[in-house]
Amino acid sequence: MTPTEVRFPWGAICRGILLYLVLQALFVGLPAISSSSEARELQVVDVIIRDDSWVLPLRNGIIPSKPPLYHWIVAALSIGVGEVSEFTARFTSQLCAAVCLFVVALIAFSFAKATGSFQGSRHPQRAALLSAGILSTTYGFYQLGCLAMVDMTFAASVWLALAAVALTVRRSSGGDKPISEWGRTLFWFACSIGILARGPLAVVLPVALVGMSGWCTIGFIRTVRLFLAPSFGWIALAVPVMWYYFAYQVGGEAFIDRQLLFENIKRFSGGEFVNSESWWFYGPSLLRTTFPWTLVLIWVLISSITRPQTLSYASKSGLIRWLPSILLCTGLILFSLSSGKRHSYLLPLLPLVALQLGVELSSLFESGGDCARARAARVGRVTEVTLAALLVLVLFGVGLFGEFALTSPGYLKDAYQAMTLLVSRLGVLAVVCTVGTFLGVRRKLSTSYGAVWCLILLVMTGAVNGGLAVKAHLKGFNQMANAWLATASEHETLAVFKHPFDEYFDPLLYYVHRPVTILPLEAVDKECKPHTVYAAKSGWFNAHQGVFKGNVVRVFTARERLLAEKEDSSRDIVFFRCDTYATPTDQFESSLMQDAAYRDGGIASRIDSVQ
Repeated sequence: MTPTEVRFPWGAICRGILLYLVLQALFVGLPAISSSSEARELQVVDVIIRDDSWVLPLRNGIIPSKPPLYHWIVAALSIGVGEVSEFTARFTSQLCAAVCLFVVALIAFSFAKATGSFQGSRHPQRAALLSAGILSTTYGFYQLGCLAMVDMTFAASVWLALAAVALTVRRSSGGDKPISEWGRTLFWFACSIGILARGPLAVVLPVALVGMSGWCTIGFIRTVRLFLAPSFGWIALAVPVMWYYFAYQVGGEAFIDRQLLFENIKRFSGGEFVNSESWWFYGPSLLRTTFPWTLVLIWVLISSITRPQTLSYASKSGLIRWLPSILLCTGLILFSLSSGKRHSYLLPLLPLVALQLGVELSSLFESGGDCARARAARVGRVTEVTLAALLVLVLFGVGLFGEFALTSPGYLKDAYQAMTLLVSRLGVLAVVCTVGTFLGVRRKLSTSYGAVWCLILLVMTGAVNGGLAVKAHLKGFNQMANAWLATASEHETLAVFKHPFDEYFDPLLYYVHRPVTILPLEAVDKECKPHTVYAAKSGWFNAHQGVFKGNVVRVFTARERLLAEKEDSSRDIVFFRCDTYATPTDQFESSLMQDAAYRDGGIASRIDSVQ
């Protein structure tokens, strides 16, 4: 078979991504929202749908921290149901993850086809399948795909930009334009989309990665000329520029301070409210987010260097073979220069690990011949049996845990109930996969790599979504919101005393699905208004209760379920009124999380009876 006859495995890739999306669609909507990272984005979407505010939706008067592309997509998906939901928000991330998987498969195929000798004709196809499969089972990638955050949308835009360059490279090294004009145009279009998802970083990161690629392949001077050459794609950059202009008209200087200065300059240079970490933070973070594939990559790289080379490479420079690893190091250095660091920032770099590992594993199969493929088949069979047994043990263990949890403290019972629906769906899928395997879905003389991949996804689905479901129920912000709404009529105002950068209240604010007035912490010297139910952290409330002008009536105290069982009041939220007609004897205080009526959904009548 000649190189021109090697074709991209469209059928296998498309079926795999479709199966991936179906699996995620069954589970991503089950866990409630419990983290501020998700809640702050969903508040923005809620405002878009409720107030039809598309340019700069303010979450209760606060400037959002990110541009609105992700929020626009979620809002468009949510309009049909009338409000944003956990499913529409998280499935948007999964759709962007599917884009990343497909693009990485295309790049892996092109990369393997350009560098391999074709002594093994299936090398590019196998590299594409392995790269997509490895990325989909990388912990950091899978986890962020299950969260309602802007990161996966940003990662998809970055990889669309990289694909525009990688798939339009002219194989001839001569000429002043090694990349087609279409490729350069699509590159800048993808960057403009990324700016609307994450800001200027959507240009800095792709330019840095493509620039390093050009330096390694065509030289530094030609790469600089390539970027400086006029391109029709520059017109696309006018779209985010126009959005920034109109957003400034709405938000004024506060918009500039938040989205341009704080999110870009201050996060890079450091300062107050920036999650600053040491320069080596991303070393352990990479091992964590790519586990276990980083360890496999290290072993594969060592094996590739020490084994006899049987595959030739087209480039005169040996750097082309290790280009994904070089780009990974480039991205790590770029992110490490910034003072603000988070594990999620590594998401656009994770496909590079899958790309390098997929191509190198395929190369090992080709260079090792039938012996290597037979060894891989044995490993695949053992892995399949091990994962199937592990899944059965997990399902059996959850059943045993249920017997124990139903007679245990309340938070264990709540955690078990949170997992019930998820585990039931997981069990049905496990049975379907098992029956399909024994009915001969796999080929007779080869390992069922598809079955291994499905089992890995099932295990990860149970672990990630199960963990999110338990975490959400142990926090109970949706129940807190229902209790807050039960104390106030539709015509009364809801207000919170908090610092603008304090995100602890965000899940609570999301679930009320109503406008909430955000009051600065220093506003206690003003007279309290009637017909308003306030919320504040208990420590601040106890310290300032006597400063309010009016009769302060504490309605109830809310506490996370697990903290209530531990009698930890460090994060209590006090809900109170300032009513001129009330007397201090009307105060009612209880731990909402410890109230049996709360757990049974009867908190509304319980509160009404004491007011």
